[in-house]
Amino acid sequence: MADAANAAVPSSSTTPSGTVADDVGDSIEPPAVQTNVAGTITDIESMIDGGVTAADGTVISKEVIRNTACIIFGDFAATFIAYTVVTNIGIFGKDFLHLDLRDVEEWNLIVVGIDAVFFLLAGCFTDWYGGSYAAMHVYGIVCFLGSCILPLLTFDWSVFGSAYGIPVQGRRVLFYLARIIIGLGFSGIYVTAPPFAARQVQAYGKASVQSCFHYIYTVVQFAPLIVLTSLSFIQLNVSFFVGYLVTLTVNVLTMVFFKYARSIFIQGIPDKGKKTTLVAKTAAQAVKTKVTTRTSCCSSNCCPNLWSSIQTTDDESVELLGKGALTDTLPTADAAEAEDTHATTADPSGNAEFDISQSNGSSPTPAVYGTLALDIAGVTGHQPETVRRALWVCYAIVLLSCEFPYSIVRCQVSTSFVSQAERMKPTILGQVVNSSLLQRYLPVLGIALAPLVNVYIYPYISKRFVTLTMPFRTIIGIVFATLSVLSAAIAETARLTFIDRGNFTLQDVNGQTLQVSDLSLDALIPQYFFMGVADVFIFITGLEFAFTQSPCSMQTVVTGIFLFFEATGRIAATLLVPLINTITAADPWYPPEINNGHLNLYFLVLTGISLTNLIIFCLLEKGYEIVDEQLCLDDVHTVGESTGTTSTSSSKATPSGTLTANTNQPQTSTPISTMST
Repeated sequence: MADAANAAVPSSSTTPSGTVADDVGDSIEPPAVQTNVAGTITDIESMIDGGVTAADGTVISKEVIRNTACIIFGDFAATFIAYTVVTNIGIFGKDFLHLDLRDVEEWNLIVVGIDAVFFLLAGCFTDWYGGSYAAMHVYGIVCFLGSCILPLLTFDWSVFGSAYGIPVQGRRVLFYLARIIIGLGFSGIYVTAPPFAARQVQAYGKASVQSCFHYIYTVVQFAPLIVLTSLSFIQLNVSFFVGYLVTLTVNVLTMVFFKYARSIFIQGIPDKGKKTTLVAKTAAQAVKTKVTTRTSCCSSNCCPNLWSSIQTTDDESVELLGKGALTDTLPTADAAEAEDTHATTADPSGNAEFDISQSNGSSPTPAVYGTLALDIAGVTGHQPETVRRALWVCYAIVLLSCEFPYSIVRCQVSTSFVSQAERMKPTILGQVVNSSLLQRYLPVLGIALAPLVNVYIYPYISKRFVTLTMPFRTIIGIVFATLSVLSAAIAETARLTFIDRGNFTLQDVNGQTLQVSDLSLDALIPQYFFMGVADVFIFITGLEFAFTQSPCSMQTVVTGIFLFFEATGRIAATLLVPLINTITAADPWYPPEINNGHLNLYFLVLTGISLTNLIIFCLLEKGYEIVDEQLCLDDVHTVGESTGTTSTSSSKATPSGTLTANTNQPQTSTPISTMST
């Protein structure tokens, strides 16, 4: 995969005894990869020729590329299925379910809320179970079951006789049951696939991980593009039955392709939710202590009871987040005393560095978790690493919440932006364009921008101007989102001005005769372009942030939380319109006929929401310290295909209190054969 950052990556070299010596500042050697006929020069050359060369010269083997492509395709298929269900749902609801548009919208809101909960549950299930491949296989089966209902629902059973058929109430129950089942499968794959794919390339450095998420976004964007064009045409001009058969076929092909991928998958080790629970309990305890201290009359920060309430040394806190053992129970201020035992070292900036002792020796590794910039009960510098790490994870989740207000703004692409475009002259650069299809060009913009930004723009800016950290990329994205709705407000003001001056024509739009402004769709190009750029900077970066800034056993959980924010943002966007109209009941801003409203003022409200999001994120980001290296190579295992067994390679505490590290490489003792489930 192409690299997008010029960052040094730590390396690991294998010693004669088979252990790994970590050298800070060098580059990681890619892990050994199994081949069908091991030990021959021809196979090695074939592997190299079939691989992808990264920007730093590292060759990512074809087996790893195949693994990653398989997972990404699964993500694409799940998105394809999800879009299939909601495309033309208004027409489907009217013709098959006998529901009006208002009822369909209400049910959509309920289903989106259920999907949001599924994002959280699926993330917890995957990390609890620890087998990303097995989890995706289960989610695929769930999707398949839901997809089977749709063709059965839309088939014309009357061909077998008038007695055959499904009553209207039965259709409604079956359809929304299918939506919920598909939502469960889609949510599980959508949450599991990004961190699972990134795990396959994480040994090649953070630049490859960054590129992986850009490829995921690019491929997934093809799903709505295909559905909103080809499949939508089939549904409207052939039949919904044929359209849903296509969906079922894609689901089956995905399961077959994924099952018979001839390789191994790197996965996380299940911890049964221990680390997630520990993070939540430790954070809650620290926050409770913070509140108690602030409300106390005592101004001293040296109270022994306070100290004991923050930290308790137990096995769980020693094992927190899988990095460092004995060091987790030591306060930062005691780092110098622990230096002789290789427990921890501290740099002048306050970042703790943890040593992982190898079976044949030990060498220092870089800090995996940065200093949490929060004052816990006024004892900064003396707080235990367990508390710092737990709160640091919570801090990362708080930063990811910027997706919620952004999703409110992003949702306008398929709602208010469409209403606005339908009442403007349907031409772009002099060419006639169907205004209702304008939203379908946004995926094309994402497909074009994601590789361009990753390969050229990020490296160019980083070399000549400023290092583009993930928070900084998010800030840029929020700025573009703000510019998008601000541009929409300006364009809407101009559109209403044209109509007020009589510069309009009467035109039939979706069966209604509307006043269409003489202002062409060219005026909407900036807002669509800005939103496309914002999506690349925010959504891709959010997935990468959730993966790199979370513990190895919580990556899917944190990704699920990020997508939960995105789903709830869509719900809030739907509820915002009636709220605004209720507040402005005397003169509604967003009535069904926007020519009689003030949609420009509604866009200004969205501009204020996005601007507030920008300000809050900037304030929070100043206290956050990015983790530069989070490869999780000490917390992975591989699924062998020929036997279906699991080879575990993880760090564990020895009786002496030191930490024994793994070899940082997948197990490669057996030949490759077909994946067994």
